[in-house]
Amino acid sequence: MKRSVLIVEDDFLIAYDLKIQMEGQGYDVKGPAGSVEAALTALETHDICSAILDIDLYGTASFPVANALKDKDIPFMFLSGNYAWQLPPEFSDILVHPKPVNVPKLICELRDMCKPECC
Repeated sequence: MKRSVLIVEDDFLIAYDLKIQMEGQGYDVKGPAGSVEAALTALETHDICSAILDIDLYGTASFPVANALKDKDIPFMFLSGNYAWQLPPEFSDILVHPKPVNVPKLICELRDMCKPECC
């Protein structure tokens, strides 16, 4: 399976930058999805190896997507520029990558958490 990653981000510029840089590193980028609904649809229609989730999608938490990823045993990390968000206890072990995004560092962190067949 090719290194496929789902990007869930509502900020177009951040999403586009992530997409371009990750494709440059050989990732097959799915999305970006800008809403919980779009992300859940992408999970049902694509083979996903990993995911990057913005916590706050236009004021709605991406936790339903995180739950779906956990149910499918797909590794993921959160992005957040707002540390006012309290992560539910079930996500206390999930990496939160700060914004502004350091894409090379994020890619290294993504590789570290991926399953061997995906990275």
